[in-house]
Amino acid sequence: MSPAANKARVLEFVNVVLNQKQLNKINAYISADFVNHSRNAIPGRDGVSKYFSMLNAAFPNRMVKVIQVLADGDLVTIYTEWKGSHEGNFLGHVPTNQEVTVYASDLYRLVDGNIVEHWDVVNNTDMMITIGALRRTN
Repeated sequence: MSPAANKARVLEFVNVVLNQKQLNKINAYISADFVNHSRNAIPGRDGVSKYFSMLNAAFPNRMVKVIQVLADGDLVTIYTEWKGSHEGNFLGHVPTNQEVTVYASDLYRLVDGNIVEHWDVVNNTDMMITIGALRRTN
């Protein structure tokens, strides 16, 4: 697929799976031999489903805004901002009903329109402070 087609495919994945929360569509975007290089990630497609199920339960109104997207060959990178209210248990922290914001950069490698690899860098420090998981120090 062309870089433009890969870019469109990743943006569709973000819209359908992340924003519309249609986790039943993960297999349409993620390859059966998917490798997630993210730290502490649960392996495979099942791991993607479990991760987003956990996020959806903790932040049910979470929406992802793509700020920048770049494509080069089989690679697509996105820089995103997601916001949502902490309305469910998250990593052992009870709901605070506080709105949180997280910024992330994700890199995807695609083959034949399917995501086969993923890397990310996530800045969730402010979110963790907001929900009481971390303390701000001066």
